[in-house]
Amino acid sequence: MVVATIGWLGAGAWIPGASRALAHGALHQQLVDVSSQLAADPENFDLLIRRGELQRLHQSWGDARADFEKARSLRPDDLEPVFRLGRLELEAENPVVAARWLQATLDKKPHHIEAALLLARACVRTGKPGQAVEHFNTAVHWSREPRPEWFIERSAAILAAAPSGSKEGLKLATASLDEGLELVGPVPTLQLAAIELEVKAGRIDAALKRLDAIRNVSERKEQWWFRRGLLLEQAGRATEAAAAFQSARSAIDSLPERQQRTLAMTEMKRDLEKHLRNTRSATTPATPIAP
Repeated sequence: MVVATIGWLGAGAWIPGASRALAHGALHQQLVDVSSQLAADPENFDLLIRRGELQRLHQSWGDARADFEKARSLRPDDLEPVFRLGRLELEAENPVVAARWLQATLDKKPHHIEAALLLARACVRTGKPGQAVEHFNTAVHWSREPRPEWFIERSAAILAAAPSGSKEGLKLATASLDEGLELVGPVPTLQLAAIELEVKAGRIDAALKRLDAIRNVSERKEQWWFRRGLLLEQAGRATEAAAAFQSARSAIDSLPERQQRTLAMTEMKRDLEKHLRNTRSATTPATPIAP
């Protein structure tokens, strides 16, 4: 565990709590301003949408819902309040209601990326992972810049929809992550998620290959050698594991002294020594007992 050291805070230092308070104050002032404008023009569609969004950000679900509903009554064919009601209900932990609004959005605009993505999440929450996969597919297909977490969420939905322990489910879930790696690039979260699935499928060599690919392009190698050792140790390949742990230790030893003394490195070295002892004892032949 890395512990952040907090030094003296000067007058101009950024403090998270103070930042939140300022943001809250700014949000409140915007609400006051928009409400004042609406008092003079209560049927203004754009102002209702804007205040509804501010209420949503403020997590005033009922007030936001009322503004979006009124905007929808003013323009029944406009999808904007329909989609915003769907997003609101999902954030308010009403996934069943959210799904209805989001599906209504997609019925009229099938390529609405954010509606598809949010509907996928609503389907996951309502126990419909198979439908979630379809909506994640829509979001991925139509987006010019899909995000890594979409592929991870879709992968999880694929596994949830498949029978427990299904090899085909693991294969499809891994393929989901590989598509992400192809479209987004070698994002570590995607790579690590794929490694985890390879291990679940018993494909240790495939997992090691992915892990080595990360290590080869990483400036710092020690953690990846350590992860390789852990994988090999879990697979019962003690000799290879010991070699990987030794490489991790060598990588740490090559770091500047100040980096070696950090808490993270100190803990890693301690863990390395423990695993090295375990793997070496597993590969050392027992000494015969004299008759």
